[in-house]
Amino acid sequence: MNIFSLNKQFYDLLIVNINSITYIRFIKKQQSLNIVKIENLEVTIFKDSLLIFDNLEKGLVSLISKYKLSSLGIILNLPNILTQRITLARTNNPREAIINYLKVSSPLSLEKYTFFYKEDRYQLSVNVSNFNVVFVPKDIIDSLLAIVEKYNLIPLFISPITEAIYYYLLNKTLVDFNEDYIVFFIEKQNLISLLIKKLRIEKILIDEINLEAQPLNVIIDKFINFFKANIAPDTKILFISDYRLDNFQTNFQTLFLDIKPLEIIIEGSYLIFEKVFSDQEFIDFLPIKSYFAYFLNKLPSIIIFTLVYASLLLAIISGVFLFFNQKLNEEILIYQKNLNDQLLVLQRNVVNNQENFDVDKFNGIINKLTNYFKLSYNIEKALSLSALSNLEFVKDQPLGLSFIINKDNKDQFQTDISKEFRLIELTKEESIANNLLKLDFILK
Repeated sequence: MNIFSLNKQFYDLLIVNINSITYIRFIKKQQSLNIVKIENLEVTIFKDSLLIFDNLEKGLVSLISKYKLSSLGIILNLPNILTQRITLARTNNPREAIINYLKVSSPLSLEKYTFFYKEDRYQLSVNVSNFNVVFVPKDIIDSLLAIVEKYNLIPLFISPITEAIYYYLLNKTLVDFNEDYIVFFIEKQNLISLLIKKLRIEKILIDEINLEAQPLNVIIDKFINFFKANIAPDTKILFISDYRLDNFQTNFQTLFLDIKPLEIIIEGSYLIFEKVFSDQEFIDFLPIKSYFAYFLNKLPSIIIFTLVYASLLLAIISGVFLFFNQKLNEEILIYQKNLNDQLLVLQRNVVNNQENFDVDKFNGIINKLTNYFKLSYNIEKALSLSALSNLEFVKDQPLGLSFIINKDNKDQFQTDISKEFRLIELTKEESIANNLLKLDFILK
């Protein structure tokens, strides 16, 4: 996979022409597009209204192996791309409605064509929908898909050349909402004409031309006459071509754009790439979208989002943990202080009341008892510190311990303290008020 293309640094583009395949790699730098590689491979692709599959495959294989292509956009600069505007009652299944309509009204053999439809957003209605439908011979799309599948390519889009031209004109604001235009675009042997009204493409005509058989002026004049029934007198004509248009006369205002057709295709194709990566609608003959390519393109943003989300989640969890940990430690420290104070008082009383007192032995027992209640983060044992109600120690006699605990905690408390002090023995159990028990132990 060409990760540069998917990261929107490099863009690989194939233009399928009648008698050639043009490969272009370009790069976006600041506000300009720079061509990195370009090759025009002369090979007859379309002849007598038929696609020559072997020539298409050989041409593509040559470019694929030479430039190590993997993901790319494909522009069709071929004749036999047809358009039709359809108005239908609004429905939840427009594709089926369009197919049923075309079966009845269209002279085309629909099984031989692939079509793409797009609703006119400028003429929305509650009851009806206006669709612009674009047809392309099915064998063209099937052949391209068979080749890209065979050689493990990822096509990002397969679009007619009219899409690139149209988005270029919109992006450069060369067409205005309040005016009508006939755009003539000549690239290789193809003459592409678009009738644009209020920024909407109303008609498209694409035809193969032979300038040796018929002058360009005559061809253009025929196209204008075809459009006359649909245009106003103030319609403007935009002419884009590498060919000169000499001695051309017309009643319409004509503008000759001083820009090469190939530059328009590249800039228009870049806008289509951007629509792919931002998941916007455009004319695309791919039967299914290349979601894998979309995913790889969006992978950096997904990783960033995941890292930010995980960091925030970790910060929240850590904050909550530290808060409760701090509270727990405070409670444990309080209970430990109470125990130490209580043991200190008991120790002073015992020492003061007995002669020849074994201080080391007493302190050893006290430290062991204290450590038992300092077991880290065990809230049940920490709370048990406050349960110690009495401590009795007589020289050469077992240590007496008394605890006041909740009845519900009796079994667990006995189990825990027996594990820590194996020689401890319960001597007395007494119920007192408020569901409490007083447990007397001796530590031998």
